[in-house]
Amino acid sequence: MSRKTNQTGFAAVETVIVTPILILLFVIIVDFGRVMYYSISTASAARNAAAMGSRGATYATDTTLLTNLAQEDDFITDADSPISVTANSVCVCASPDNSNYDCALKSSCSDGFEMYIDVTVTRQFNTIIDYPTIPSPITLSEAATLRVE
Repeated sequence: MSRKTNQTGFAAVETVIVTPILILLFVIIVDFGRVMYYSISTASAARNAAAMGSRGATYATDTTLLTNLAQEDDFITDADSPISVTANSVCVCASPDNSNYDCALKSSCSDGFEMYIDVTVTRQFNTIIDYPTIPSPITLSEAATLRVE
């Protein structure tokens, strides 16, 4: 006395419901990976330009060299996401107050000074699809600060 019910087609209905959700999850995972990759590339460009600037005061003040180096080091060749580079040298008094000042005014520190190079690399990141609460494009900015030797 078993009663057979007609349950044909349930697999097709489940597939129709689950497939868009799986595709959306896949796109989100790919976008997350892409933003991490772009962020790592941006940070690497900033670090390498700051490392070159930390080799001496002549390198730290040559913003054209640091900008070109950061652009060459950027391993993403996406024309839609070029980088912009800002390089500044900052001097800090060695005295206990650690006040920042313009590096041209070195004589204002009685105990000497320390020079730092600060490189900031910025780019725009476009997501694959537009998400409801996430703005597109997203601004990625990475900075590196090193002491000049």
